[in-house]
Amino acid sequence: MIKTIIFVAQNWHKSRKKAEKKLSEILPFFSQCQQCKDSFIGKDIFWIVEEVKKGLLIKRYETDLFSVCCLKCFFDRGLKKKAYYSIVVKQASGRVLLTGFSGPNAVAIHQFTMELSAPEEL
Repeated sequence: MIKTIIFVAQNWHKSRKKAEKKLSEILPFFSQCQQCKDSFIGKDIFWIVEEVKKGLLIKRYETDLFSVCCLKCFFDRGLKKKAYYSIVVKQASGRVLLTGFSGPNAVAIHQFTMELSAPEEL
């Protein structure tokens, strides 16, 4: 599921038909925000992959996939200092965006917020 979500984001502009097909396959699995329990109908969908590195000598990763309806719900869930967040957003307008950042990185979060509010490029 994670690979499919990342594929959609990375190929949204390159191979739109394939990305739209993959998107239609995963949308039924996400019907509501996991934080506030609101329906995604007519709203943005944020898919977040949270990877936390564990271990001192042997590095391993714990990966969690969750979906929220807005940045507020994402922040209400809490950010972990040692986590890397890959975020894919399907906006209600149909635009798909991708970003990633480590922990509570204020600069990356601000840049992504600005990108979310920017008008769609033609």
